[in-house]
Amino acid sequence: DEISQAVKQNIMKDMERRIRTELTEDAEAGAISLFSENLRNLLLVPPLKGKTVLGFDPAFRTGAKLAL
Repeated sequence: DEISQAVKQNIMKDMERRIRTELTEDAEAGAISLFSENLRNLLLVPPLKGKTVLGFDPAFRTGAKLAL
């Protein structure tokens, strides 16, 4: 009875924590990979012919910047 309580209180909690940490790390790596793939596709889009494009950088420390 004491052994099963010790297993439940200590070992199971540690195993759950390790599994959650591993799953979180895998999810973060997948999210970063997907974001980089989407960003790469966005940045490689050719410019629009005959259209003016305005870019806006809302930087607070260095001041906002606009680019045409």
